[in-house]
Amino acid sequence: MEKVNLYKKRDNALREKFNDIAEEYEEYRFTYPEKLFDDIICYSGEGRKALEIGIGTGKATPFFLKNGYKVVAVEPVKNMLEVAKRKFSDESIEFIHSTFEELEAVDQYDLIYAASSFQWVNGGNRLGKVYTMLRKGGVFARFKTVNIILPEKNTNNTILIEAYKRFLPDYLPMDVSNTNMRYEEYESKGFSDLKRNEYYIDHELEIEKYVKLVNTYTEYLVLDVSLRKEFEDYIIGKMAGEKVAITQKCTLYLARKH
Repeated sequence: MEKVNLYKKRDNALREKFNDIAEEYEEYRFTYPEKLFDDIICYSGEGRKALEIGIGTGKATPFFLKNGYKVVAVEPVKNMLEVAKRKFSDESIEFIHSTFEELEAVDQYDLIYAASSFQWVNGGNRLGKVYTMLRKGGVFARFKTVNIILPEKNTNNTILIEAYKRFLPDYLPMDVSNTNMRYEEYESKGFSDLKRNEYYIDHELEIEKYVKLVNTYTEYLVLDVSLRKEFEDYIIGKMAGEKVAITQKCTLYLARKH
């Protein structure tokens, strides 16, 4: 089975798969650690104008609203945007149904942030556009998350990893892939004061809820339906009522416009 490189493909049909899982995404996806947000505020300051690239259902948004930011939220996927609008109906937030690429670079912001979304932005000058849309001294915060299954956490994890090896060997959730910040890429666009932090949170989920979580991952959704069902039937049959331990690894990249 050839592994699909989703972030190179980035076609609209693939992106629109999120339309089908907007409610499940909101229910089952983890949020981000409080310390990550504290570090962004410490670096950037409080209570100014922010642009969120790819709000999704708004997993990261509440913290910035709570800290006094006026948020402009861009999201290309209609159903994800509708969930976010419903969540923040009483908040001071502006929603734009658009991709970041299509957004006119007419406003300037004190903070631009992207939560598990910047990899979907097309174009070699995406950092350049971010830089243009920041005020002098403004901050770009990019953060992403990967959920890792480590065999040493519990015996159920070993069973789960064996199931991945049997059915989905290219999608082992043990990927601690290179998350180093490409400093030269940021510096070439004019950014400075670059920082990178990592955060780890442990979760436990019943196997049935783990399957629900996995079904919000695009790389999983693009797989053949029969293969997904075979994998899910196998792990639920082996582990019904049992829990798996998940290590959520979050990586934050910070950069400033001078």
